[in-house]
Amino acid sequence: MGDINFGLVAVRWVHIFAAIAAGGGGLFMLVALHPAAIQLDEATRATFLAKVRKSFTIVVMLSILGLIASGFYNYLAVTRHQHQGEGQGIYHMLMGIKIMLAFGVFFLSSALAGRSKGMQKIRAKSALWLKVNILLIGLIVLLGAILRAMPIATNA
Repeated sequence: MGDINFGLVAVRWVHIFAAIAAGGGGLFMLVALHPAAIQLDEATRATFLAKVRKSFTIVVMLSILGLIASGFYNYLAVTRHQHQGEGQGIYHMLMGIKIMLAFGVFFLSSALAGRSKGMQKIRAKSALWLKVNILLIGLIVLLGAILRAMPIATNA
């Protein structure tokens, strides 16, 4: 137990927990909440979904904050140094793609959970954008698994 870096464990836990909270919430909305809400009359559905969004916005914003803070810390303080040197460019390229996809997820999650009139067109087609968001999350998880499996630089 003496070799465990509990600070890194805490950062990783925050990252994984935040991803589960936001991603799992989006998946729940796609497969359970929206299909059930369709059964409601228009006025009731609008009121119900507005209340759900109000509560879920807090989860989304805290998750985004946790993912940005823990993700950048982990990359800048830990993995970037482990993947310096020859043959490691692919690691950083894939990490950059993962980060860009994450910002896409943050945007869509915020647009779907928020109240901004400018994002109403996205919320009006929430089933489509939830599917896009879940697809992006799946790609991010896949890239994370690939990055985790990549060998650490021998000169790190």
